[in-house]
Amino acid sequence: MAILTLSPSVASAQPAPPHLFIGSATIDGNPAADGTVVAALVDGQQVAAAPVSGGSYHVVVGPKTGSFIGKTITFTIGGIPAKQTALYVVGEGTELDLTATPTQATPVPQATTAATATP
Repeated sequence: MAILTLSPSVASAQPAPPHLFIGSATIDGNPAADGTVVAALVDGQQVAAAPVSGGSYHVVVGPKTGSFIGKTITFTIGGIPAKQTALYVVGEGTELDLTATPTQATPVPQATTAATATP
C-alpha cells in the first residue's frame, strides 16, 4: 500500500521582462541638463523615471502588476511632454531620442473698465 501525499503547489507569477528605452533627451533643441527627469507614462500615470546624464537617458518600463502589452507610452522631459511615443513590448530594448519644446502660455487679456464721467 502506497501513501500519496499531496501538498499545495505555490504558483508565483514571474514579472514579465521590462521594456528598456535609451536615447538622447533634448529640450528646445538643446541637450537636457544633467539631473532633468525623463518620465514614462502609461494611461497618463507615471510608471518609470530616471535622470538625464550627459544629455542621455535610460528608462526601464514594466508593470508592477497587470500588463502594459499594446499600451502607448508617452514621455516627459522635465515635465514637458515629449513629441515621441512608443508601444510597450515585453523584453524589448528601444533607442528613442526624445525631444520636447516648452509651450508659452497664451496671455489672457485683462478686463478693463472704462471710466465714465459723473455729473
